[in-house]
Amino acid sequence: MLTMSECTRQNTCYDCDNTACWFHGKKEADCPKYGCYEDCEECEFINVWIEEERKEYSHETDKT
Repeated sequence: MLTMSECTRQNTCYDCDNTACWFHGKKEADCPKYGCYEDCEECEFINVWIEEERKEYSHETDKT
């Protein structure tokens, strides 16, 4: 059975350890370039994006 819900985790999909989620561990799930057909494992854009998101999430957790 498939259940859809909003993710409230403070991490990227690529860094996620929730094995119940289809997107955990997938770089393409974090990419804002909808419809891009590049190889995500070799994409410098997504690597930089994920690093920036990690910084953003770490700042958010510092506030709590």
